[in-house]
Amino acid sequence: MMLELGGKRRSERLRLRQKTRDELERPTVKRICKQRANNGERQQSERIRIINGERESSSQSSAAECVVAVSEAASKFMSVVSDDLLQEILFRLPHSKIVIQCGTVCKRWFSLVTSRSQGGLYFIRKFNHHRRLKRQQQQERKQVEEHLPYSLLMTSRYSSGGDDLQFSYCPYTPCNNFFSDKSKILRHGKVSLLSTGGGHDGYLDFLPWPSWLIKSSFDDLLLIMPSRMEFCICNPLTRQWILLPWTRNFPDLHRIKYRVVLISRLHDSVFSKLLSVSVFSSETGQWTKSTLQFPGTLYRWHATSVGNNGILYWALGDSQLKGIVALNAFKDGDDLEEERCRLICLPVEFARGFGYGHSKRARLGVVRGRLRLAQVYFLNRSNSYVLKAWELVDDHRNASWDLVHHVHFKRTDKSVLLFLVALHPDDGDAVFLTSGTNGKTKCQDLFQYKIGSDDVEPVCRGRYGSCVFPLVHPWWPTTIPSLPPSN
Repeated sequence: MMLELGGKRRSERLRLRQKTRDELERPTVKRICKQRANNGERQQSERIRIINGERESSSQSSAAECVVAVSEAASKFMSVVSDDLLQEILFRLPHSKIVIQCGTVCKRWFSLVTSRSQGGLYFIRKFNHHRRLKRQQQQERKQVEEHLPYSLLMTSRYSSGGDDLQFSYCPYTPCNNFFSDKSKILRHGKVSLLSTGGGHDGYLDFLPWPSWLIKSSFDDLLLIMPSRMEFCICNPLTRQWILLPWTRNFPDLHRIKYRVVLISRLHDSVFSKLLSVSVFSSETGQWTKSTLQFPGTLYRWHATSVGNNGILYWALGDSQLKGIVALNAFKDGDDLEEERCRLICLPVEFARGFGYGHSKRARLGVVRGRLRLAQVYFLNRSNSYVLKAWELVDDHRNASWDLVHHVHFKRTDKSVLLFLVALHPDDGDAVFLTSGTNGKTKCQDLFQYKIGSDDVEPVCRGRYGSCVFPLVHPWWPTTIPSLPPSN
């Protein structure tokens, strides 16, 4: 019994010693395991970093190889692609500004854009033809058409008395709609909407004169009068301008071929119908003078004419319109007088009478290459405005008018009376209207009315009595040809 008891006690002591030894050694084992775990994590992290570095290096290498491959593919493509196919690609770029920028990439692209075949106009004609065909397809499919970019320039008229030009301008509040969104893309740099007083801080700041007057517009070209004896034709988009040689006939007074026409009375009487006509020809670079029996009295406030297909049109009349005068600028004094100048009757539906047929309520304009006459007046019995628009159908012998619009629209602000000032040059469903003068600022607001809308939309603010010159920017800007050398 004693031996068994002693053996049990010895075994218990041995077991306790082993337990104590295990407890003392266990933290060391844990620390070793933890260190091994940490070392493993560090090694794993280092392996990951190495792998990532290899991946980054591999990614950079792949990107470089991709760039080289693309460059080689582009070079191979350019070496096998024909000029005809490359031109077809350039024809489909969004607008002319991008095409011109592409022309600076290399000599080959430049030669394609500035092709000298067919008088140097081959690329431009094809560029315009592609867009004209696209527009026709949109019309046939009745899709929403893309309108050309346009701008509206407002400038003062002649002074109310005397013969001197008035170069004073009135500041106005600019508006983004003054230039259509598309025309902003085409403009040069960051410029203001219009110079005030012909200064060098505006849309026409490239002109070298401190003051000038806008006399007329045709598509994207302007006829500028910097002084009493000078005339200039310019393109605000390309910033190209050319000064016309002086005519000794003034004031007895559009490759592209153009004419500039100056008309003045032969006699001092305001009722005189015998006029002196001076015509400048871009082909000869010279002025020619002739006399003409005008079919009516031409007043100074009808000085803004409308040109279309070589014909100049004026609205004839004072407080009441009496007709439209058509003058063929490409006919000279040797042609029959009736071929040079004739009177076109007003449309049958044209509203006549006091307050309706006044010159302030009607305007001529060119919309997509067709001459239009529009009329806007207020009708008391319906408490609404009436808009009528006609297109001229003319074979140079018989002229007629097609009524294209006859709509009524209401004005939210009934205290403001609206007058028609211009037609949208590329949207047959839009016209521009102006309000009466603001007594404090002597300015007036310009609005756009779109057929089908409930009200007019504000566009900008200008001086009361200002002329509005619409510019439409073609798919390719018009190039002004140089004049032939003088003898």
